[in-house]
Amino acid sequence: MAQTEPTRPSIRLPARLLAVSAGGLLLAAMQTNADAASLRSHTIVHGDMVRLGDLFDDAGAKSEALVLRAPAPGRKMTVEGRWLRSLARAYRLNWQPAPGIDQTIVERSSNPVEHTQILAAVRHALEHRAGQTGPFDVTLETPSLTIHLPIDTPASVSVRQLRLDKRSLRFTATLLAPADQPGARTVPIAGRVHPLVSVPVLARRLRSGDIIRKDDIKQQMMRRSRIGNTTVLDPEKIVGMGARRTLRIDMPVRRGDIREPVLVARHSLVIMKYQTANMVITAQGKARENGTRGETIRIQNTGSGKTIEGVVIGPGMVAVGTFGNIGAIATRQSR
Repeated sequence: MAQTEPTRPSIRLPARLLAVSAGGLLLAAMQTNADAASLRSHTIVHGDMVRLGDLFDDAGAKSEALVLRAPAPGRKMTVEGRWLRSLARAYRLNWQPAPGIDQTIVERSSNPVEHTQILAAVRHALEHRAGQTGPFDVTLETPSLTIHLPIDTPASVSVRQLRLDKRSLRFTATLLAPADQPGARTVPIAGRVHPLVSVPVLARRLRSGDIIRKDDIKQQMMRRSRIGNTTVLDPEKIVGMGARRTLRIDMPVRRGDIREPVLVARHSLVIMKYQTANMVITAQGKARENGTRGETIRIQNTGSGKTIEGVVIGPGMVAVGTFGNIGAIATRQSR
């Protein structure tokens, strides 16, 4: 007869023992997670060196270990995952990089010497050492130059070795930051001086035909190199003129932008005037075209229907050259 294997007895653990075992596993897992270090995606340091705790949270007693030289003040650097994994192994950190997160950015704080502060120092040196006079502007070949100093260093700057070419108005110099202190950072610079001129510009937008009033003009400092030969510099030569085209606000006015205002409008009624030493004769006419002061235009005599030419002498007033051109006399006056 074939023998059958004996049936293994089933073992049941008490429910309380199962709960204790599961709780122990959970506690162990929580302790493991608590001991795990996490990588910072971005960190800011203030000194020359980077510590382990700057890169990893929960680095424990090893947080103060110096592991990396910091970037220059105001600069950043990226620390790659391969180096971070080697660092974690060397210091026995319980760290596993998360998917797609295996690098960090280290940024160093700074006390910046701003671009405006640098320009002010250069301007002062040009005035008091190079003898540059009159209003002027300064530009540097390095746009928006800013000097980043360590956070515990005063943000000051001084100018040394200044040389100015009076003909080209170009200059070179050396900046010291912080100013006049041992071990200061030296920065060579080059730039240019731009003399400024006060120019009348428009205080509001004007449309074609608008008459320019005194309060439509304001003075503004502009670089002399940007002023064209046709720019009007005398505001008295602008006030009372008419805009030839649409003119934008804060723009200088060129001679071609303005003209004498239209004193006679096309299709408007005008007074034709003929004058001699002994008499003045006037008649009514109709303008065939626009006219400014001193401009010759065509006028149709409303009495005779004849078209003649006359010179605009005032608002709605045209002078004609001969008595015969008047035709129908409206008014006759003696001097």
